[in-house]
Amino acid sequence: MLTYRMGMMSVGGHQGRLLFPAIPFPMAASFSKKTLAALMGSAAVAGALTADIARWEGKKNVGYLDLAKIPTKCFGDTSDVIVGKFYSDAECAAGLDRQATVHVEGVLRCAPGLASQPQLLRASGSMAYNIGVAGWCGSTAASRFKVGDWVGGCLAIGPYFTVLRKDGSTVVTSGFINARVNGKLQPVDGLIFRRTYEMTVCLRGLIA
Repeated sequence: MLTYRMGMMSVGGHQGRLLFPAIPFPMAASFSKKTLAALMGSAAVAGALTADIARWEGKKNVGYLDLAKIPTKCFGDTSDVIVGKFYSDAECAAGLDRQATVHVEGVLRCAPGLASQPQLLRASGSMAYNIGVAGWCGSTAASRFKVGDWVGGCLAIGPYFTVLRKDGSTVVTSGFINARVNGKLQPVDGLIFRRTYEMTVCLRGLIA
């Protein structure tokens, strides 16, 4: 059965979640023996990624049903959740590391070349954690990264970016910035801020 990855956003006074298909859960059973630091190239970049995710996802130590009635805990973690159960900070931190690892692995399966671009991988890992591996792999950013278009991929992580039509013309389109708020799908400030932040991390990685 297909499951979905949810990301809670509460920045800018809005509460909403982004819903996209994700790789099947339970995700904790699918992560490899590689550590997040090994995947990211260093402990420093791995730490930066988990800090990014924690910042944007927020943390709830008690298992709960999110807006889509999906059991969730800690930093937006939907694996092996018992609603009403208390999860310690240590358990939440361990879960964050596991889920970040799973999502980074998913990103690398879709765009292996990112293994040589740690900051681009960091930005992509944060985005994938929010919209799901399937959502990220189907994104314009992923398609550009697959062919080595680093700048174009970074720009496509952003809230708004330009795409080329078949007739040669261009059009500005929105990225993954919509969430269902009070039953209505609409752009959410928090997602716009998150996509802008991730795009900035990505672009800075090209000049560092």
